[in-house]
Amino acid sequence: MRLLPSVATPGRDDQDDPKARLADRKPVFRLLPSPELCLVAVLIVGIAAVATLTADSRPKPQGERKELAIHSGRIEGLAFSSDGRTAASASRDGTVRIWDVKSRREQGVVVKGQAGFTSVAFAPDGHVLASGGLDGMLTVRDTKTMKVRMSVRVCIGGIRSVTFSSDGSYVATGSDDCVVRVWDFATGRVVQELRGHTETVDGLAFAPSGNVLGSVSLDGRAILWDVVTGKVQDEFQAGAGPLWSIAFAPNGRSLAVGGTRGIAHHDLTTGQTRAWQSGQGAVTSVQYLPDGVTLASSNLNGALALWDVSHETIDVCCRLEGQHSRVKSMGISPDGTTLVTGADDAVLRFWDLPRQPRRPQQPRETIAYLGKD
Repeated sequence: MRLLPSVATPGRDDQDDPKARLADRKPVFRLLPSPELCLVAVLIVGIAAVATLTADSRPKPQGERKELAIHSGRIEGLAFSSDGRTAASASRDGTVRIWDVKSRREQGVVVKGQAGFTSVAFAPDGHVLASGGLDGMLTVRDTKTMKVRMSVRVCIGGIRSVTFSSDGSYVATGSDDCVVRVWDFATGRVVQELRGHTETVDGLAFAPSGNVLGSVSLDGRAILWDVVTGKVQDEFQAGAGPLWSIAFAPNGRSLAVGGTRGIAHHDLTTGQTRAWQSGQGAVTSVQYLPDGVTLASSNLNGALALWDVSHETIDVCCRLEGQHSRVKSMGISPDGTTLVTGADDAVLRFWDLPRQPRRPQQPRETIAYLGKD
């Protein structure tokens, strides 16, 4: 071996002007390796290059994320349009925003106010969006023109839930004053004030027929109302504690509710109610998949699960992993392929759902999310 002068290896920031770097460096000395060592080094570099090319040629994972800062506060409401292309989210940051489901890109702010928003719902035509806020205001806008179609103060206190009937003729609100109100969308007037709950009404859902409205409350009761007569059609204690969410099966023959103690499934034909604990804490939201026998649930501690409710024994189809913040809202696309959650960390997360969820398979983990950092 022999000693030859060399220069110190420059940092990455110095690559723009190598001549200037050489002029500024003082000579140092290094050992010039033998030909045998050079050959070994060449072989190592070649192997590393082949490994890198092989890794790059592998298919990319399905779980790559996208980020978009559309909210800065807790997300409390989610809704899909009837065609599944557009969705909306309501947040405590005082905004209701719409976004493209496929691209995960924001399309605009529909409503902006000083108070936070807790709920949001699309009309069946997909072009009208209703939102409820902590200031008690119900606002309905055309999502294309941004024109206000309806704006009214519902109550002193906050609105906790809004929903449209299946034909779009009614919009209902549930609020802190324990009253369920049904509004004629064409006239903007209240047609029913439904009183029966003794605590905040946190969840509402119209039956597919459109003339029956279900409500759940922190008083632990679920009530079914005839929106034409204003009379109670059915009422039951679900056994799931204070209730936060209600959903009708697509065929209208059953419903599910979620609360602090778990989930209950109520058969409207037989009157039978089955309640069970989710095993993951308080249930904040329940929704049926389009097949009518698979129920999705979200929990306050972030757990997500799919349940098979078609048999006497309730079975877990699968659990969705990757959510680490408290979930307050959940939405399922009309085709049943995508589940979205809104959480305390102001992030919207998306999951691809299995095509046949009752088979023992694990769905893909989070595939994208929108939110702050």
